[in-house]
Amino acid sequence: MPSHFIVIFLQNVALKVASIFTTPRTRLQGYFRMMERETLDIYQCDPTVTLRVTSVNASGDEVIFAFADQSPHEESCVLLVQFGRCTDGVSGVRVNFSPRRVIDLQFYSSAILSVLLEDVSSSTALLLQMTVATCGLKNLKGVGPLTVSAPSANQDDVPVAKDIKMPAAALGVSGSRRVGAILADNRRKVKLFEMEADEEDDEDVSGVLMTDTSLPKDVDMPKETTSAD
Repeated sequence: MPSHFIVIFLQNVALKVASIFTTPRTRLQGYFRMMERETLDIYQCDPTVTLRVTSVNASGDEVIFAFADQSPHEESCVLLVQFGRCTDGVSGVRVNFSPRRVIDLQFYSSAILSVLLEDVSSSTALLLQMTVATCGLKNLKGVGPLTVSAPSANQDDVPVAKDIKMPAAALGVSGSRRVGAILADNRRKVKLFEMEADEEDDEDVSGVLMTDTSLPKDVDMPKETTSAD
């Protein structure tokens, strides 16, 4: 029957399309070689808490991984681990914001980190903009687990904070678009922020502002609908 031949034809097309992507993937391993393998014991977290990578920032020859440990507020912290060309270039820091709890984080730019914190006493959120340099990454070669450190600040590099005035669940920022978005804890509202930066140096945290003129912009999320189909 004609329909039978159509099914066979579509199956052959699907196999050929899949092979287009499979072949480069199998050949890709030939372009890489493991130079050195080393395990760094830099952090021990509560086994009941999932430590997840929330943001990755690649710049030049370095890659920075940002982790959020969403433990109870006194243990909650941010981990930054930076990898260079070799293990000698591995550096990192564990930053604690107690008594606030880390909700989410994301890189605003290659040099600026946005951290969404929860004020445990009021359950409202705080958006913090800080440079990676402020965190004070240290070389991890031959050291044990990371010790807790608080973000340092000086007159030339002061973190910028904005009170969100609502319980929050997630953060989204874009340095190229100069915008930020906060998802409410009830998943029904989003607050939008206009982030302004110096055109000459948009990676200087002192030039990153969260303007009040356009804030807050509340966008009600559409109600979820269910289908009985």
